[in-house]
Amino acid sequence: MPADQLSTVLSALSDPTRRAIIARLAISGETSVTALAKPFRMSLPAVSKHLRVLEDAGLISRGRDAQWRPARLEAAPLKDVSDWVERYRTFWERSTMPASNTANKRAAAPAEKTLVIKRTFDAPRDLLWKVWSDPVQAKNWWGPEGFTAPVVELDVRPGGKWRAMMRAPDGKELWQHGVYREIVPPEKISFTFIWDEHPEHEMLITITFAARGNKTDMSSARACSRRSKTATDTRAAGTRASTALPHI
Repeated sequence: MPADQLSTVLSALSDPTRRAIIARLAISGETSVTALAKPFRMSLPAVSKHLRVLEDAGLISRGRDAQWRPARLEAAPLKDVSDWVERYRTFWERSTMPASNTANKRAAAPAEKTLVIKRTFDAPRDLLWKVWSDPVQAKNWWGPEGFTAPVVELDVRPGGKWRAMMRAPDGKELWQHGVYREIVPPEKISFTFIWDEHPEHEMLITITFAARGNKTDMSSARACSRRSKTATDTRAAGTRASTALPHI
């Protein structure tokens, strides 16, 4: 691939919405613009602009059907990017090796543990995706038993913000918020989670949905990150929050 074409491809891939479109095409194959636009909160013309960028980069091709012009993923540009990145494998493997000297060991931050919960639901994957992405549906299950969720606002797109308020049985209001990191409908949703009253503690929650016939395997990974204070404080916050995080 010529260097200028590689730049075009990398530029096209720099946008999270376009990466989400590529991920959807990789799963569903040839897809119409209407179907591609469904998971995103944007107009058909806006999605079409993203498709034109991907098409100009050679990452997708479009059908000639005048009615719906389906989009399909093209493998060659992705392989070219992979080949280019592969040249630097030796560098990143060497760079990410554990440091052997004492100074680097002192500088390394302690690894935080990740809590993974797996459940199988007797429901199709599209339905599970809807209850996680539709704020009206989310109000029905957001929070632990006995709590209500009068406010659930979800802007489900990469970089979109969410905000919710849970009301405890004693009437206390618990506000929380975060930002969506990755959206791959209907396969994966990843977002940060922060309590308004404890902004120094942040969690990254990643939910994956795997279809198994008419059932769905759902995995929820919750990782605490230290924004300030000590790692012990962060883990304690994560323990307290685990009883009140969104669940289903």
